[in-house]
Amino acid sequence: MKIKIVTIAILSSILSWSAIKFVTTSDEPGISRTKVLSNIDTLKSSVSTKENVEYIFKDENLSNEIDIGKIETSFGAESVDSVESNNNIKKLDVAINNTEASPILKALASLPNDAPPNTSNAVILASSQTPLYADSPPVGRDILPATYSAGDNNQENSKDSVLDSIVQGVSSVANFVSSGMGIKSRYPDKGFYGSLNFLYVQDDYTNSTRKNSKENFTQEYKLGYKGNIYSPRLLEYTLEGLFRFDTEELKTNEDTSKQKTTGKDYKVYLNFIKETKTPFTIYANKTQRPVNTVYSAYSTNYEYETSGEGITGSLNFEPFMVTYGATTTKTVAEFSDRMQDSQTTTYNSSFRYSEKKHNVQANYSHSVLENEQNYLNGEIISVNQVKDRFAISHDWKAIEDLSVVSTASYENDDFYLRETIDAGVNLSYRPKDADYNTYLSFLATTMEYGDSTGDEKSVFDSLNINQGFTYKLTPSITLTESAMAYIYDTTTSKGSNTYINLDARHNYETTIFSDVPFTLVSSVGVQRNDSVIKTILDANSTTTKTSTDRYNLNLTARGRKSFPSINSNLNVDGSYYHYLYSTKREEQRYNFGFYFISKIFNIVNNNITARYSQTDILSEPTLSMPAERSSNSKTSITDTIDFHYRLGVRGRIGFKIGAEYINTKTDSATDSNVNPRAEMNMNYRFFSRWMFDASARVSEAYNTLEHSGSANLTFRAGKTSFLMGYQYNKSEIESVLNTIRNDRSIFKIQLTRTF
Repeated sequence: MKIKIVTIAILSSILSWSAIKFVTTSDEPGISRTKVLSNIDTLKSSVSTKENVEYIFKDENLSNEIDIGKIETSFGAESVDSVESNNNIKKLDVAINNTEASPILKALASLPNDAPPNTSNAVILASSQTPLYADSPPVGRDILPATYSAGDNNQENSKDSVLDSIVQGVSSVANFVSSGMGIKSRYPDKGFYGSLNFLYVQDDYTNSTRKNSKENFTQEYKLGYKGNIYSPRLLEYTLEGLFRFDTEELKTNEDTSKQKTTGKDYKVYLNFIKETKTPFTIYANKTQRPVNTVYSAYSTNYEYETSGEGITGSLNFEPFMVTYGATTTKTVAEFSDRMQDSQTTTYNSSFRYSEKKHNVQANYSHSVLENEQNYLNGEIISVNQVKDRFAISHDWKAIEDLSVVSTASYENDDFYLRETIDAGVNLSYRPKDADYNTYLSFLATTMEYGDSTGDEKSVFDSLNINQGFTYKLTPSITLTESAMAYIYDTTTSKGSNTYINLDARHNYETTIFSDVPFTLVSSVGVQRNDSVIKTILDANSTTTKTSTDRYNLNLTARGRKSFPSINSNLNVDGSYYHYLYSTKREEQRYNFGFYFISKIFNIVNNNITARYSQTDILSEPTLSMPAERSSNSKTSITDTIDFHYRLGVRGRIGFKIGAEYINTKTDSATDSNVNPRAEMNMNYRFFSRWMFDASARVSEAYNTLEHSGSANLTFRAGKTSFLMGYQYNKSEIESVLNTIRNDRSIFKIQLTRTF
């Protein structure tokens, strides 16, 4: 009850500001503006077929036409433009304050709580195609009874069912405000939800020296409730609790231990006015995982608890949008040697302005971390970190093909004694119908940081400039130029690194032998790299300069041939890379590939793959060492047969078997081996709700032989699911001294029921 009263107090505060779009005009004597607005809203909600009604209210005394349908009087109102709503409310205020107010206003403002119930006029109103008028309504379509007046309790003369809905709404609000018992919502709650989950796992592991066996049983009971107060558009809430019980028994060569964990979790989410322009959410959650472990000679009990609460929201008034949030997370954890207590508090906000040519965004975050660890030996280690960050960006579409993106950020971290400022500009020009595009970017950074004592300060400044230009000379020839300059200055050194790259690429496509598509991609390029490093130590300094040129040639060819008569395809590719450096270093690479894929009887696939690669390197000569050549190569041949077959309409089974031959050569050694492998998988539906799947695999690679398999039986019926599964893995690793064997098996049963 206390929670509900507090929630209602919050709602009362909310009703006083613009998110609800009530105009704060005081009620005039004689006619209650609040009552009129409330009754208009209830009048609209009582009509079952709103699309057939025009809510036009004409105050003939003032020649005003008021569209009631565009007045947002509550959270249950239709979503309409706020400008139209405010304009119509202003017109309504004029009519209310008029001394010669229309009879309908007087009636709406003076309805008692015991107005007679009736349904006839609600039906008439729902089917009406005629606008609602304050005076002289069409015959047979009165929206208020002519004989009804304030204080009239004569039920026999009543003809209007709308009055009952209006009175119920007004009476509920009045009773709620006076007694604090709550509002009877016109929107039913989604109600209770939850789940039951039971999981049993047995995990056995054995190797050459140890044997472990672990049994785990987990129970989870989750219960939640989703509801609203008055309307989901006002407040939608979620309350959720979870109880979790874990029991685990571990058996090893030396000991047996039993562990129990009891978890108590809860979550609370309050979503306010989510369909307005100013929604916000308040939440809280907590997780407890105390762990109790009993060994043969002693026992331990460790606590683990984490909780969090916060608020997030947004203000959306296009083209402006503001988001904000505040969160706090607390963690208390107990270990064998220490107790840890930490809390992180974060505040963040953002601002965005977006329109056709401009997009501006600013973000700010402030975080505080407090962490304290108390050790058994009495030592206490505390970490207190405060971090602030502010960033702003501006995306400007100067013209249709030119965009300018500017960024700037500031970050202060008092724990690391570091302060950083970044600023950058990125210009991109990409004409739609042109054969060229270009870009230019700048990024500057300055950082000041100190040591752990805070006595010494160091400074790091840098500037990074990138530029690129691409020109399509012909549909098949592309020229590219790019350049980069990086300049930095620190307390102990300064330097620069620059490069410029020129590249030309040609794509050639044709068909040879009338039915073989062929592609050749060739490129040539040159790159210049200059580096300068100046190191400052005390009063002395040393400068190192390097300059390197690189020339490269790349060729890549691809071809494809189909053999329809044998239902096969052949793909062949090859590439050549040659790099030549001004330092006399040279590198060449060759790659060739052969891929033959055939299908037999549409159920068997045979894949044959052969690849060869070779790399030759001529090292850079030095004063003490002449240039040396080195070469290495790799050859691989793989053949895999893939067979799959459908088991009627209920399932499918597949087999795959193959082997790979690998040969590697270096200047000093040659190594080769054969790696066979085979695998199977299947799935089959026994009945409409039962599914069985299984898999098995055997493989050998180098000195390791591995066997693995799994089988699962699944049952699903509505919100109930059942799983029983088994996994097995065995490996044997041959070493020089002995054979290492590992075996592991996992058996699992899981039952889940949601509601």
